[in-house]
Amino acid sequence: MNRQMIRIVGMGVLILTAATAIAAPKKPEPPPPPPTNNPVARYSIPWTEQAKWAQLVVITNYSGKSWDEKFEAAQADIVKKGGGVVYFPVGVYEFGDTIKLESHVIIRGATPKGIRTARDGEFKPPARFDFPKFEPNCKGKGTPKDSAFKGIELKEPNETTHCGVVNIDLRHGHIRFGCDVYQGAQFKENFKTYGRNHIVYGCRLTHAAILDPRLPKEWQEPWQRWTHRHNAAIDIRAAENVLVANNSIPESGYHDKPNDFPMPGFKIQSGGKVVTRDDIVFRYDNRPGIYVNYGGVSGTPETRPECFAPGIDIRENYIYCYGCLAIGFSGNGTYCGSNRIRYDPKSYLPVFNGETDSHFTNNNRAIEARGWRWTMAHNDYEVYSNTQYTGQFDGHYGDNEGLMHESHDNVSIKDSKLLYNVGNRYLCMWRVPVDGLEIRGNIVRTARRSQAGGQAAITVMGRQHRGAKKPLSIKNLQIIDNITDGTGIHVRGINDGNIVIKGNRHAGPEPGSLSVSMVNCDDVTVGDNANYTVTRTEHKN
Repeated sequence: MNRQMIRIVGMGVLILTAATAIAAPKKPEPPPPPPTNNPVARYSIPWTEQAKWAQLVVITNYSGKSWDEKFEAAQADIVKKGGGVVYFPVGVYEFGDTIKLESHVIIRGATPKGIRTARDGEFKPPARFDFPKFEPNCKGKGTPKDSAFKGIELKEPNETTHCGVVNIDLRHGHIRFGCDVYQGAQFKENFKTYGRNHIVYGCRLTHAAILDPRLPKEWQEPWQRWTHRHNAAIDIRAAENVLVANNSIPESGYHDKPNDFPMPGFKIQSGGKVVTRDDIVFRYDNRPGIYVNYGGVSGTPETRPECFAPGIDIRENYIYCYGCLAIGFSGNGTYCGSNRIRYDPKSYLPVFNGETDSHFTNNNRAIEARGWRWTMAHNDYEVYSNTQYTGQFDGHYGDNEGLMHESHDNVSIKDSKLLYNVGNRYLCMWRVPVDGLEIRGNIVRTARRSQAGGQAAITVMGRQHRGAKKPLSIKNLQIIDNITDGTGIHVRGINDGNIVIKGNRHAGPEPGSLSVSMVNCDDVTVGDNANYTVTRTEHKN
């Protein structure tokens, strides 16, 4: 064989080899091994190390007619081993009913690649749970209530403990550990045996809501439905130790087609009469975002320990609301920080509870604190009221506060902190005595005075809510280095010592108001504040 033939044969071999290489399909990359680390270790919370992260079963190793059956088998297995993780690799898992967790069981999905921060709009865990979608029928008896609105709950709400949901994308599903806010007596009676050490981390929830069981009323159509205004998308009640972190509750239509639906022929009460409306819409996002032990609080940690659960941590979540409260909590030493909260700026809600169009409170507020020794820090919020059917803003139509501690069934503010928050609605410490409160480094840019509830950007109101409305004790209060806009700073009550207001700056074109209306008002330290008109009014006790 001469050199020319060798060259031709060689080139043919090269061409054939290259063609074979191009045609050969790439082998799929093997899935990564299930993670066995503590996914929330970066928070340095000791009790989260108690979970058996390294002891797990993989859901795809189980057989069954549905994912519901497969999960039950996997959960039974991990319970026999003393608890651990049921792991869900990348994929879509369709469930027909609510998942009921047993004690010491954690659901964990595949770790997201790329964006792992829930406050980023593109955050999307790769393990997805699809729960039944509600198919509305605005005729006759309507679609059965139990056909949808499922989620992840506890098998025994008063006893199941040490549970979690990590890195799961839930569609049409909520997360609810424990009883709801209207079952406070149940929580009180079972407090010592109640669940604890619960974790909800790295999840995304869209179209998450629970129906109001009180609707329809006897005078309404049987098909009428409404969201429950006191059941949150993530709703936890525990004796101690709760971490709700890095979760996203985005606008339900952000990534997918919105499933909100009109309900023509909806009956409500208006002016004492029953009327029919054709512009009522069922909105999934008209519900609270995150509740942790939220409810009535009274007494002290010694007399009412169920109102002052320790170890609650709510941080780095993103919450979108059409109405209702974004975050509500109680506890003793609760930390609520670095959350991003957004409300629909043009929300149209002709009826707040599915019953009446009269004046109401839809609790449109960013965060409401209850209990003692809480810290709200580095939160970023934008709150807007709902508009009435007339299209006119009404101050009673959604409370419209920013960060709040309120008097209803509540206790005093004690050793608490508001630090470096940024928002468009006022800081409202409303009609409660104060013994230790630091308000420092916040930027509060209120809108029109009427939309700030008629109050100052920073309001500390020590005055009884009902009855004689006598002034209440305020002591150990520091309002330092804040920036206000719109209205200013207002403190009212009895000066019982160590009240300091200094280093604050008003950013509006006109001077803000710095008002001290107190018993012993001359003893309040006020100085080095910029662009305020300062007034002191002495009140008699």
